Order: sequence, then C-alpha cells, then structure tokens
Amino acid sequence: MKFLVELISFVLVFFISLLIFMPKVEAYNLLEKNLEKRNIVVSNETRKEKAFGLDLESLEIYYDRLDTAFINKVDFTTYLLFSNIDITNIRVSKAFENIMPLQIDIINIKHSILGFSKLDINANGDFGEFKGELKIFDKKIVGELTPSSKMKSKYRKLLRDFKFVDGKYKYELNF
Repeated sequence: MKFLVELISFVLVFFISLLIFMPKVEAYNLLEKNLEKRNIVVSNETRKEKAFGLDLESLEIYYDRLDTAFINKVDFTTYLLFSNIDITNIRVSKAFENIMPLQIDIINIKHSILGFSKLDINANGDFGEFKGELKIFDKKIVGELTPSSKMKSKYRKLLRDFKFVDGKYKYELNF
C-alpha cells in the first residue's frame, strides 16, 4: 500500500512540475509564427507567465497589414485535465463599423480531456450572446446566437449568415 501511495505522489508531483515548468512563452511564440503564415500579426503585447498559464495584455491584431482589433487581456490557464482561455475587452477597428459590432466584452474557450474533440465557446458583446462549440476533428464551428437589439436593427446583413430556426439564430461554419 505504501508503494502505491508513493507512486501516485510521484506521478502527481511530476505532472504538476510539468505544468509549472512548461515553456509557455515559447509555445505562444510558436502560435504567433503559425498565425503569421496566415497573414495575422500580433504585436505590442505584454506577456506575464504564471505557474499554470500565461497572461497577455494590450494585444494589437493585424490582418494583411490592416489594423483589425485591440484585445485588452488574454488569460490562458491549463490544469492538464482542462484548459481555459478568457479573452476580454476586444475592440474591433472602426473600419468594420458598418459590417459588425465593434465591442466584444468576453470570449471564453474551454477544453476538457473528457471532451477532447471539441472546444466550448461562449461570447458576449454588442452583438448579444453566442454559445457554441468548435468540433476539432470535423473542422466545424456550430453555435447559437441570442442577438442584441443593436444587432437586430443595425447589422441585419450579418444576421443573414445565421439560420433562423425555431426562433433561434443558428450558425455553422466548416473550415
């Protein structure tokens, strides 16, 4: 019995140490390089490494050299069995004012080892509330939008990308 307790303790210490000493900034740098291949550049961000995650602040996002968005904070946390990303206070460039709402308050993305094939996505902002999931192996995003009154009145063209079924706005995108 003592051997089993020691083995479990060793395994727990190993995995906790792995999470704490994982090269988080290097993983983020690799993500940035992959985004650059798709003409997405993240710049001027401040990085703060935590024991179980990484905080990024004041991110400027450019797509094809066009100023696209400013993100106040990204909080990435992982505990081996589940991970969580909170992206807060996103302001989309005024160049897109006629196309979409400019303020996104929060995007929350969760992943669990129990549901390893999907990411849960929840978002709130000027557009209303979106709840959905990204199906990793199917390469598909599905979700439901509860639009705000601003979204319904000012951005009707954007709502056309959603299917109105049973009083709900459904969204599906294959990528």
